[in-house]
Order: sequence, then C-alpha cells, then structure tokens
Amino acid sequence: MDPLIGSGALPDPTFLWWDVRLQPALGTVEVRVMDAQTTVADSSPLIALVQSIAHLVLEGRWRDRQSSPEVLTENRFLAARDGLDAGLIDPDTRRLVPVRALAEALARRCRPHAAALGCADELDAIERLATTNGADRQRVRARAGGLSQVMSTMAAQFA
Repeated sequence: MDPLIGSGALPDPTFLWWDVRLQPALGTVEVRVMDAQTTVADSSPLIALVQSIAHLVLEGRWRDRQSSPEVLTENRFLAARDGLDAGLIDPDTRRLVPVRALAEALARRCRPHAAALGCADELDAIERLATTNGADRQRVRARAGGLSQVMSTMAAQFA
C-alpha cells in the first residue's frame, strides 16, 4: 500500500478495492465481495458466515487451496454474472460446482466455529438465504408492480 499512497495515486487505504481488506481507522476487517443486503435478516447469516470463517482460519483449521489468479478471476466473474446460479471452478477437482452446494458445505464446516462465537442460529439461515434472497424477492416485486413497488417495499423494510 505504501507505494500507492506515498505516490499520491491513492489518498488512503480506503481506495483499495480488495475483496477483503483491513480498515485501519476502525480497527476492522472489511469483506466486500457480497452484494449489500436490504434487511438485517439477510445480513445476519452472511455476517455469521464471515465471522465463522475468520474463526476457522485463526484456529488454523483452514486448508489453503492453491488457486491460480486466473481461476480466482474467473470465479469472481462467474459469481458476479450468475450470482447464486453460478457454477464455480473447484481448484481441487477442476470442475464447476454449484455455488449453493459450496455455500452449504462451507456453512457445515463453519458450524462448530459459529457455535463457539454464539452465532449458530444466524449461520443456519445461510441455506434460506441461498434458496431465496433479496435479489429474488426484488425481481418478483418488479414483475408484479414495477420498480416503484420494489423501492416502496425496500423503503418500508428499511424504516
């Protein structure tokens, strides 16, 4: 980061668009690879998943898969393009695996860590979120009542 900030190319670390990054001003780690959720009920499972993954890693129980930068780039593209309907390249099998299957397997692996952190109930909602998420609900509302229906429902949920 020093060359980027020191050169003046970037004013501070918040201008680095990484998937995961430190936020020195807040003393936190930011995870920026997921879409923003519009409800607490949809945010909580993702927060529990991220916390549980961090706990799993800190406990030394994460097996590091060696993916090439090209595979990571393609998986990011596939996920951005297809969302939960995507198939991602598994670096071990070199086959496309459905995102939902990967999410369920990751949630199972994280359950003991979620229990240790007190967020097991929230983590259990990952399967619900993988089945029907906010984007799905917004598409249904848009078909039924147009964009104004989507916006009014989102505003009411936020309020």
